[in-house]
Amino acid sequence: MSEYQHEFCDFCGLGPCHCIYACICPQCSMSQARSNYDDSNCIFNCCCICIPALRNIVREGYGIEGNCLYDILLSVFCYPCAIVQTHQEIKSRGARRGK
Repeated sequence: MSEYQHEFCDFCGLGPCHCIYACICPQCSMSQARSNYDDSNCIFNCCCICIPALRNIVREGYGIEGNCLYDILLSVFCYPCAIVQTHQEIKSRGARRGK
């Protein structure tokens, strides 16, 4: 198991616009992250996947330490941080398309 490569509260790691996007339209930002991760359908992700589920999918896919309770609490209490951190992990670790 590995650890996250990016800090949880690194809001501007991908630039301030990305953080603003996560705050204003979290569902769109989250669905884009999932699509970047595994090339899944962005519209489906927007309608059917929640932020804690995205964190769990990405965390388990990359073998990052943690658990579902941690994913839920971080996503509920600071969803912009959770989304931005997930985007950063996908960008730095690479997509898992077709796996």
